[in-house]
Amino acid sequence: MGIKPEKKRKGKGKAIPKMEAKQTRVKCRGIQMVNALAIIFLGVTGVYVQMYPFKWFQFTYYTLMSNSLVVLFFGLHLVLLATGRTGVLRSKGYLRVKAAVTTAILMTFFTFGILLLPKTDPSEVLAYDNLTVHFIVPILVAADWLLFDPRGSYRRTEPLLWTALPLAYLFYALVRGIVFNVPIPENEDSPFPYFFLNGRQIGWGTVTLYCVVMLVLFVLLGYAMYWIKRGKKRA
Repeated sequence: MGIKPEKKRKGKGKAIPKMEAKQTRVKCRGIQMVNALAIIFLGVTGVYVQMYPFKWFQFTYYTLMSNSLVVLFFGLHLVLLATGRTGVLRSKGYLRVKAAVTTAILMTFFTFGILLLPKTDPSEVLAYDNLTVHFIVPILVAADWLLFDPRGSYRRTEPLLWTALPLAYLFYALVRGIVFNVPIPENEDSPFPYFFLNGRQIGWGTVTLYCVVMLVLFVLLGYAMYWIKRGKKRA
């Protein structure tokens, strides 16, 4: 009497890949949550140290504004991750806003690295608050965007729209300095937050040149991000 071969259970082979895919998604979400917590913690503490004690005038600087924006956005991002709101997290509208926040904080990274770093004392560069708000937070935000955001979420005109944030700050900084002439304590370029906006010292033609070059670089950064994430959106 022969032994009957054991019948394979239907659907068992398909269930394993699905389970593995689910486990991968859970691990990925866990890494995103840890990264979001790190961004929030470093952003909050970096901004706090920059402002201590009661230096509210620090909010005239793009660095603190962009870091505060990142903290608020990633606070929302963490809540969505924790509650499993996958539909919102992968929606094109949400991803476009996230890319705008990413470019805004990367502008902080590049502006400080290219224009302000050569004029900053080395001991100040290595201070906790400077390292966090100018380097670590932007790098963590960019890493989150690069590793976790799906492709094919942006329109070709999107990078032009992302310039709204730095342009709004530029308008604010110039109007604050030219029209209202509000002094900024501990700043030799007061009432302007940065030397490249101080037309009274370097001339308004030079200020215009700086602004145009920075705007072009910002748009190029946006299109570099668009190119990296081009293609069809993942399921």
